[in-house]
Amino acid sequence: MRVPKAQVQALIAAKRATAFPDPSQASDAEALGLLVAEWADWDGATIIEALSAALEDANYHTLAGAIEDLLRQDAEEQAVDHTVHDH
Repeated sequence: MRVPKAQVQALIAAKRATAFPDPSQASDAEALGLLVAEWADWDGATIIEALSAALEDANYHTLAGAIEDLLRQDAEEQAVDHTVHDH
């Protein structure tokens, strides 16, 4: 099911009106980014997963793959960093 663009635009407008000192200076992308971050509880991996899914849906497969590779690399580095600091 596709969500009507007007509903998404209403959410964006509401976020812009409440999250920015001067809503006219905020872009739709900035307001949508805040919505996604809140939805993901500010978890970077979840935000990236949503971004990757959006890119895949828009047929940006190579870019989505590159972003997923960066996420995996970051997760591996985080795991190594935690291992080093735990000992």
